[in-house]
Amino acid sequence: MVDKRDIFSKMSIRERIITVCAGVLIIVLAVVVIFEYVTILKTQKTINQILENQVSQNTEEKVVWVNPETTVNITEESPSQDSTQLNSSSDNEKVEYVINTNSKKIHSPECDSAIKTQENNKQTVNWTEEEYNKALDEGYSPCAICKAGR
Repeated sequence: MVDKRDIFSKMSIRERIITVCAGVLIIVLAVVVIFEYVTILKTQKTINQILENQVSQNTEEKVVWVNPETTVNITEESPSQDSTQLNSSSDNEKVEYVINTNSKKIHSPECDSAIKTQENNKQTVNWTEEEYNKALDEGYSPCAICKAGR
């Protein structure tokens, strides 16, 4: 049987340093992998708890995990509601929107994009369905996130 100390003593100083550094690097990488694994498990546990709470509360507002920095709230349609009822409004009824005059996007007032819009590009309007459609004809488009109340 070969004695490990015997092999190490036959190495040059440079070889010893490289061997020790490689060993330390392997240990550090193992610690990083274990830390990342534990972080993923904690994140998954948190997501599962949120989803379990929603199921137990049976709420209409759902939270969807998009990435570690972003959470998006989505309100689902109630099965008893007809989609035509949700979008129907009197032609004379005015609805508040926030428009970005630079990007030509139409937002709901509570939309994160509307809130983050620079004040010099932001304008609050109250439009009827006809005025909304006219704005679409003029090049405006609904926000991809909030769908401008649609």
